Amino acid sequence: MKFEINQEIFDESLRIVEEIFPLHRSISGNGINKALDILKNEIGGKIYQYNTGSFVMDWRIPDEWVCNDLSICELNIDGSTSTEIISFDHPLRVASHSASFKGVISGEELKKHLVVLEKYPDNLSHRYLYYVDEWLVSVKKDEYEAIIDDNNYSVNIDTSKFKGSLRVHEKVLGELNKPTVFLLSHICHPAQFNDGLVGVLLNLYLCKYLEKEQLSNKYTYKFLAFPETIGSHAYCSDNENIKNSFF
Repeated sequence: MKFEINQEIFDESLRIVEEIFPLHRSISGNGINKALDILKNEIGGKIYQYNTGSFVMDWRIPDEWVCNDLSICELNIDGSTSTEIISFDHPLRVASHSASFKGVISGEELKKHLVVLEKYPDNLSHRYLYYVDEWLVSVKKDEYEAIIDDNNYSVNIDTSKFKGSLRVHEKVLGELNKPTVFLLSHICHPAQFNDGLVGVLLNLYLCKYLEKEQLSNKYTYKFLAFPETIGSHAYCSDNENIKNSFF
C-alpha cells in the first residue's frame, strides 16, 4: 500500500511547530503553557493540570518558572560597566528552572556557573535545575575563554518561580470504549527539533490526517503532548486516562 503525504496538512502542522519552536519551554511555566495552548487552539482537546507540590507516582510537581532576562557584563577596574558579554539571546542560554541572581562576582566564580560543550564549541547546551536553588548559563567556548578569572563581572538573571501547575494536552479521536492507541510527544525542550518537536509535528499531522480521512473507527486514538518524563507520570497517575490501553 502506497502512502502519500498530504502536503496541505503537513504545511499546517509545520506552521504550528515553527510557532512553538522559539518559546522558552521548561517542564512547567509560561513557555510550555503557551505551547500547549497553541496546540489546543489548533486541534482542540483537553488540558490536564497537576498542582505544584503534588506527587504523581514517585515524582513531585515543581513550581512553575519563567525567565525574563539575562545580562552578564564585564566591569572596568573602577567598577563601572564596560561591555555586556552575554545576553538573553537564545532560549538555551539560561538553564530551565534556574534561580534568580543579581550581583558582582569574579570571573573564576562565574565560570563555575557556566556550561560549555567541548565537543561542539559553537553550540549551546540544554540544562535544567528543577529541584535545586542554583543557576547555570550556557555559553560557547570562545565566550568562556574570554572570561578572565581575576576580573569582576556583573550578573543579572531575572527569573521567577511560583505556585501553579504542570500541564498535559490530550486530543482524543474515536469512541472511548474501544481499544486505545496512545501517541506520545514531549514539548519541553526549548530550541530543539529532533529531540521533541519532531514528535509534536508527527502527532499534529496524524491527528489532522485521521480526522480528515475519517480513519479512526477501529480504535480510539489519544494524542498526548507533555513535558518529558514527568508529564507521562502525571497522566498515567490517573487510571481512567489509560483505560482500554492497547499495547
